[in-house]
Amino acid sequence: MGQGGSRGGGQEKPLKLVPTTTQVKKANLESKWWGLQASGAASAPLCLQGYGQQYEALFERHCGDYRREHQKCMKHGKLDPLEMQKWYPVCGDSFELENACAGALLKAVDSRCRAPLDKAAGTLSQGQDDARLPKQLEAVGSCMLQMAADKALKVSVDMEEVRRRTQLAKQLVARG
Repeated sequence: MGQGGSRGGGQEKPLKLVPTTTQVKKANLESKWWGLQASGAASAPLCLQGYGQQYEALFERHCGDYRREHQKCMKHGKLDPLEMQKWYPVCGDSFELENACAGALLKAVDSRCRAPLDKAAGTLSQGQDDARLPKQLEAVGSCMLQMAADKALKVSVDMEEVRRRTQLAKQLVARG
C-alpha cells in the first residue's frame, strides 16, 4: 500500500491510501471502476485525490491493526521492505493478514458503493478531463466515509486461507 515510501520519514500511516493493483486483482471485484484503477486508466493521483482520505479512514478502522502489526514486525527486525526474501519468513503472517483484510474490505466497498463506482467508471471512459468526474469521485469517497462510520459493518478475514497462503509463500521464498 505504498503511498508512504519504503523506509519512511517517521510517518506511521499515510494520510491518503488507495488499494494496490494486486489487492484489486485478487479481490475479484465487479465494478468496472476497479479494472480502470488496476490498468492505470484511473491514475493513482486521480484516485488518491478523489477518495484517498476516505479509503484510508475506512482501511484504518477495519484493517489498521493488521497494518500496525506488520509495521511493528518490520521495524523490530530492521527489515527492508524491498528485500522480501529476508522479511517474509519473519513478517509474512502480518503482511498476509493485512492484505486479506484489504481484499475483504474491497469486496464490501464494491458491494456498498457500486453505484457511484460504476458512474465514475462510465464518466472516466469519456476521459479524465470530464468535469463531472471530481464530483463522482467525491460520491465514491462519501460512500466510503459512510461505511467507515457504520459500526455494524464487519470485515471478516478467512484465517485458514491466510495461513495456507502464508505457508505456500514461505516455501516459495525459501526456494529463492
